[in-house]
Amino acid sequence: MEWLYLGIVLGAGYVLALAGYKLWLSTRSLLGQIKQTEAALGSFGPEDFELEPAKPSAPEDLARLLRARKAMQKRKAQEREERQRRLVARISSINIDRR
Repeated sequence: MEWLYLGIVLGAGYVLALAGYKLWLSTRSLLGQIKQTEAALGSFGPEDFELEPAKPSAPEDLARLLRARKAMQKRKAQEREERQRRLVARISSINIDRR
């Protein structure tokens, strides 16, 4: 009976050692990836970003932009109506056997 307990303890220790070894390998791999990421991100910094001042828009652009916006809104409304029309047609084409 004592040998059985010893076998169980040694087996459990072996399983724990394997789990610890796998955890150590995963940690080592993760630390390597973190170092690579930090090295890659180290080249980015606030000095790399330059803000460009806003450029004033010309009054003649305003009319063109408003026409384009109206056209886009009209196109989206038409697409919505067409989608709804197709959905209604699909629903009405379904034969429901009501008993």
